[in-house]
Amino acid sequence: MVALLKCFKYKKYYSVLCELYSPILDKWFKIRFIIDSGFSGDVFLRRKIYDSLKLNLVDSASPYSFSAKTIVGSIPLRASRSRIRIKDNVFDVKIYTPVFGYGENLLGRGVLEKSITILHRNKKHVLD
Repeated sequence: MVALLKCFKYKKYYSVLCELYSPILDKWFKIRFIIDSGFSGDVFLRRKIYDSLKLNLVDSASPYSFSAKTIVGSIPLRASRSRIRIKDNVFDVKIYTPVFGYGENLLGRGVLEKSITILHRNKKHVLD
């Protein structure tokens, strides 16, 4: 089955509207994610959203267990598990957020590799 998911440009980046599940609130929330093929993880969330979804209550390890290597050095991360819904597909994902700072909503290769993703400069759609 092929479904077209509208993909938007965020500044110069593609973004998609997905739904993220909060296991504590037992609810799905619509969140716009920037597609980041350079991020090898599943999902990276702004810390404010991570906390508002109560994902901080289900962290999978201590806040300093994970780190992201960036151009400015290593950044300590928090991580939890949840689900993401893209159209009719639901995937189990690991969600990261920075311990310090704000972060950004990113959809990484961990999710992109579970679906068929085609980004074309004139046709901004994601196929899943």
